[in-house]
Amino acid sequence: MADREVGTKEDEEDDGSHFLVLGEDERNELVPLTLTIVPEWVSNSTFVSKSINEDSISLDDASAFLPVDIVEMLKSCEITVLFPVQKETIPRIVEWNGRFQPLPVPDICISSPTGSGKTLCYVVPIVHFLRDRLLPRIRALVILPTADLALQVYQQFLNCAKHTPLRTVLITGQQKFQNEVKKIYKQTDRGLIACCDILVATPGRLQDHLRGPLSHAFCLTYLRFLVLDEADSLLADYDLQWFKEIDSAIFESAVRPNDEQEYSKSGSLLPPLEVRRYRATAATSPEELFAAAKFPLQKFLVSATLTFNPDVIHKIGGLFRPRLFQSLDCIGVEPTGEQMISFPQNLDEFYIDCEPIRKPLVVHYILRRFKRDRILCFTETRRHSHRLCELLRLMGNDKVGEVSKNLKRVDRSEIIRSFNSGKLSVVVCSQIMARGMSFKKLGLVICYDSARTIQEYAHMAGRTARAGDSGIIITLMSEEEKARPLSDGRGARLIDRLRPFDFDFNALRKGMPKYRVALGNLKKKMAKDK
Repeated sequence: MADREVGTKEDEEDDGSHFLVLGEDERNELVPLTLTIVPEWVSNSTFVSKSINEDSISLDDASAFLPVDIVEMLKSCEITVLFPVQKETIPRIVEWNGRFQPLPVPDICISSPTGSGKTLCYVVPIVHFLRDRLLPRIRALVILPTADLALQVYQQFLNCAKHTPLRTVLITGQQKFQNEVKKIYKQTDRGLIACCDILVATPGRLQDHLRGPLSHAFCLTYLRFLVLDEADSLLADYDLQWFKEIDSAIFESAVRPNDEQEYSKSGSLLPPLEVRRYRATAATSPEELFAAAKFPLQKFLVSATLTFNPDVIHKIGGLFRPRLFQSLDCIGVEPTGEQMISFPQNLDEFYIDCEPIRKPLVVHYILRRFKRDRILCFTETRRHSHRLCELLRLMGNDKVGEVSKNLKRVDRSEIIRSFNSGKLSVVVCSQIMARGMSFKKLGLVICYDSARTIQEYAHMAGRTARAGDSGIIITLMSEEEKARPLSDGRGARLIDRLRPFDFDFNALRKGMPKYRVALGNLKKKMAKDK
């Protein structure tokens, strides 16, 4: 099943905000009053430093709130420090989950730039609290919008849980359904049952298993952690049908404790035959909240562009006593009080005034100027990516690769490996791939086509300036793109946050003959490939 993102556009209507002022002959237009209503948990958020180099802590200092085996596990993964967002979130999550309390643990929201280390913020606590489980059951479900991003998170779990009995399984549709089934299920004395501990999935593939022939054995009633990574993308689905099915699978059946020891961890002396799970919301009765605390479900919403739209939050069952951790460099809450967007600290943002016909030639000269850097170039469509990649090769750029959703995952992975190893110096891809890739020491991002939303731009910018490194993003902008407002309803333009890049257009004249020849050859090649 393909993952879907559905958006709606409301028609503008007369809201009655225009009035005729008595005593005047003409109608005056009054600006309607707009109220920004920010949830209390957003205004009371914990701010996270964006200075990775200055405000990280060593793993030795982390031993104050993490057990020795977890610290050693992180060191074995070649992790030497905790970044600011990890330093702020992990101790609190460990504390809230590690002590008895009559109410369910709070849900966690993290809004921090791409590359700031958000993934470890939930990987470490999940591994920490599940590593001593008695029986394997699906207790952590991590959902991501793309298979490539899910693979990266899956590998992070494998690294962090390699010295524990925990089993992590990836389901994204990249493997045959039956191969995924073999990894998830085991035959027990109670019959077939899902026996992995951590499940990393994309929404569509998760639905396939929830609806499949073994759905009766796909047990989520023991789920302890639910993570929505790249939450803004996941929650863009209009009706969130995939989440409704997850929610039903979690709460429709009673929990059946496996033995006295298993249940005793929840605070009861003797296990009953079954225990009903309760949703923890602001409307839940005190009695049900106490019951929910025995088998809590903690939600994590993680993104560089995190939504706080109350309608969307309601569709995922609401959040219970949510705690928000946000970067100090967040743009802020939109006028509707719905979103915060973060950018890396060491990011330099530029634009080049460039008409569409000259954009490929400008990219060619940027590649020559930054030839020692790894460069990622985003275009608006896969067609633009393919044509630009072919044209750059025809102009003599032989270390250029193309990443597309048309490629098999194995082929995409090979290109990314070649890019990280230095065999390729440039990768061209469409903007839709901005969320699904991670690169080492990426020095420059080029936006061949200007982003239409600040969210798109933030995710493209987040490919560079990661983990405290510096980075540059350059957007090529035509006159139309410079004047175009971002499609978020506020009228702001992307160019308003960018600086002009020092570029010598006279240098382009020397390359025009070669460029025209390359364009002619590209036209012939495209016609031949049809």
